[in-house]
Order: sequence, then structure tokens, then C-alpha cells
Amino acid sequence: GWVVQMRSSNNALNRSVTLSETLKGHSHALLASTNHPTACVAADFACFPSTMATSGGHVVLLNSAGDVVDKLGWGS
Repeated sequence: GWVVQMRSSNNALNRSVTLSETLKGHSHALLASTNHPTACVAADFACFPSTMATSGGHVVLLNSAGDVVDKLGWGS
């Protein structure tokens, strides 16, 4: 299935979640942190058991073949 990975600014893998639902093209999905239980209730697919790094990092969407389909980065 599809996988969402949280990675640090140096590309180290922090968390990986396999999505159990289908994400349709041109749509969106809310992923949340278990540190914010209210957000987890509203999460479409997954709750990560940690927060995202504030200093930099990226989230990667991988297809079932392991190819990077989308990537969102922040920080320096």
C-alpha cells in the first residue's frame, strides 16, 4: 500500500505509516500526532506517535513500489 514517512532534515527516517485507505487524486488527507488527541479523532488516515521536527524535515508519500510520489519539506 501507500506509505507516509516523516524524515529529519538529514533524511533519517523518524516514522513510517502504511495507509489503510485510498487517497484519490487531487484530494487531501489529514495526518495528526498522538500528542494532540483531538486532531487524531479528525485524522483521515493515520496518527503518528510523535510530533514533526520544528527545525526542519520532510514528509514523503511513497506508492506500493516504493517510489516517491510527493514530498513536502520545511526548514533549512
